[in-house]
Order: sequence, then C-alpha cells, then structure tokens
Amino acid sequence: MRWLIVAFALFSASTAYAAPLKVLTPVLSAEAQAAFDKDYGVRDVPQLQRSLQSRVERQLIRAGAELNDTSGTSLKITLLEARPSRLTFEQQKNRTSLDYALSSSLGGAGMRAELLDASGSVIDTLDFSWYEYDLRFSLAVTPWYDTERAFTFFAIKLGKWYGARA
Repeated sequence: MRWLIVAFALFSASTAYAAPLKVLTPVLSAEAQAAFDKDYGVRDVPQLQRSLQSRVERQLIRAGAELNDTSGTSLKITLLEARPSRLTFEQQKNRTSLDYALSSSLGGAGMRAELLDASGSVIDTLDFSWYEYDLRFSLAVTPWYDTERAFTFFAIKLGKWYGARA
C-alpha cells in the first residue's frame, strides 16, 4: 500500500498542470541583427532560430507546459547576442587569410525571454547569457557550437523558471 502512495505522489508531481502557452519564433535584437548583417552573415540565422525554439519547447514540455498556438499567453524570445566559436561561412569568405581549422574563439549567446499575456503586456522577464571562458574547454567543431550550448543552458533555466510560475 505504501508503494502505491509513493507512486501516486511521484506521478502527481511530474504531471503538474500549466496553462497553455504559445512559443513565438525567436527574434534577433537590433545589435545581433547588425552583427549578422555586417560580420557573421545571415545564412545561419534561420537554423539558429529553429535550434533555440526547439530546445526551449522541449524544456517547457518537461516543465509541464501545454504548448498551443492559439493560446493567449505567449513566450517571446530575443537573441541579444551570438558569438561564433569558429569562422562562419561569411567570415571565411571575406577573410581568406584566416584558417578555418586553426581559427577559434570564445563563443556563446545572450538571450531574453518575456512571458506575455493575451494583450501583449509583459508578465515576467528572464535574461540569460553564457559564453565559453577558456579555449581549452571549447570543443567547437562548428561555428555555432558554444552558441548551441548556451541555447541548451538557457532552455533548461527557462523550463525551471516557467515551471516555478505555473
């Protein structure tokens, strides 16, 4: 009988109900858009947006959110800054003197999440940034490796943040 009570308590805790939520496609801040336009190239932007959105949605589902495109409550994610770990295609094209295999840098990203009500008013905000701090720890083999890691860390934190509010 005791195991039944424990199983019910665990099941109840893991299936907490949260209000329906719509996750909007991530947008770039003016500064981030300028960096992509000027230096990184806009070729990778749609892929980064999809990656960020899918990681966030996965963590929100784990936190108990019911994702619904017709919901009044929405989550707006803004990519404030993104730094590549390796040369992007555009950088390599414009700077032929740099070697793709030997050129690496400290990548990462800064993001903001805004929880909006049905009228578009901000309910709450979460700011997050993560950047690799030492080249020895960066295992970057792609230009956006550390940025993708920042997306993962942001999504985990966002899931906990949303779960605490639901």
